[in-house]
Amino acid sequence: MAASEADGDRPPLVSVVLATHGGDSPAFLREALRSILEQTHTSLELLIVLDGPVSEPARAFVEAVAETDARVRLITLPANRGPARARNAGIGAARGEYIAILDADDVAAPERVAKQVAFVRATEADVAGSFYA
Repeated sequence: MAASEADGDRPPLVSVVLATHGGDSPAFLREALRSILEQTHTSLELLIVLDGPVSEPARAFVEAVAETDARVRLITLPANRGPARARNAGIGAARGEYIAILDADDVAAPERVAKQVAFVRATEADVAGSFYA
C-alpha cells in the first residue's frame, strides 16, 4: 500500500513528466517507463513529451504503451525545444496535484513517488527531490 493510502486519505494524482528526444536510448527509455508504471503509488499519470523527432523504435514503443495504459498520454513537439520547454509542455498538460520529473535515462525506485508524496504531505514542502549515486 502506498504511503499516501495508508492514512485513509484518497491518494493524490501525481503527474510524472518524462521528456525524450532523438538522442535518447530506446533501451533506457523502456526502463524509465517501466520504473514509473510499476510504482507503489498507483494514482499517477505519465506524460511523455516527444521533444522533436525521435527514433522509430522509441516512437513505436511509447505509442504502444499509451495505447495499452490509460495513465499514459503523449505530447508531441514538432521540433526539439530542449528539456526545459519540453518539461513545461508536460507540466502544462498535467492534471495531478503533484508534478514529478523523470529523465528518459533514469530509473525510479518502486517507492519513489509514494515516499515523495508522503514527505510533501507531512512537511508541507513545496519541492521534494531525490538523488541516487
